[in-house]
Amino acid sequence: MGVNDKTHEIVGTTVNFDKDINNEPYKHYLARNLKPSVAFEVEETKIDGKRIVALTIPAAKSVPTKFLNQTF
Repeated sequence: MGVNDKTHEIVGTTVNFDKDINNEPYKHYLARNLKPSVAFEVEETKIDGKRIVALTIPAAKSVPTKFLNQTF
């Protein structure tokens, strides 16, 4: 997050994975709704003074990953 999808220009982001969603931290919300349980990572950095956040979810090996019962 923080990169324009079409131009790949770095635009920065204000997304906060520690922010509460329905009274629980966003990271916990994601973890609770991913099936099977997945060890995802959230990394933050700055490029040219703009905040970039990367959410890394490992590729599914044997069972498709679902979020809120939608398969990806």
